[in-house]
Amino acid sequence: MHCCGRIVPDSQLYDKELNQNLNSTSLFLETSRLGGIGQRIPLDLTNVSDYSLFPGQIAVLKGRNPTGSSFVVQEICSLPSLGSHVSSKQELEQYQEQVGEGGLKILIASGPYSNAHTLDFTKMNKLVERINTVSKPHVVLLFGPFIDINHNAVAQGDIELKNEKHQPQDYNDLFQKTISQCLKKVGSKNTSDIDTIFARCLHKASLIPSRFL
Repeated sequence: MHCCGRIVPDSQLYDKELNQNLNSTSLFLETSRLGGIGQRIPLDLTNVSDYSLFPGQIAVLKGRNPTGSSFVVQEICSLPSLGSHVSSKQELEQYQEQVGEGGLKILIASGPYSNAHTLDFTKMNKLVERINTVSKPHVVLLFGPFIDINHNAVAQGDIELKNEKHQPQDYNDLFQKTISQCLKKVGSKNTSDIDTIFARCLHKASLIPSRFL
């Protein structure tokens, strides 16, 4: 039979901070209220040669309970993955072929990506160029701010871009004409994933400068 429950010590006075050691004769299995009315039963681990148990651990045990006084464990079953993705052999082989012998290469950068006084994103373009020609990472992780809420030009409502025929009308539009265009240039064949983490970015608020109202 199989039994599922939580590993507990034989005494409620057990305190791990006092370095009290557990052994094979001091372990109980506490069943769930639905499956076993929360009852506790001593575990007989004589037939198990190798095991690792700790108080609070959820365990599935295979065994028998011939006398009702203890559960004779024959096998400690492995718990299934809790909703985690399990890669197939083919996916693992494709991953290994992609990363090669050097392993996974990750590039991490943090904003702001423009000058302090003007909305000039030359630095962002240089970063993208380096990603494509020098670093060639498999994963790019970019932290904000992309359009800093504390930027001087933003504070003054000056979001005009040089050499831009159609000027941005709001901060979301500004993001599309600057940051989005830079990210679209990431063209390294090694790079398969680009993640952006927004922090202190104004464009998500969809605010419009007063002079455009």
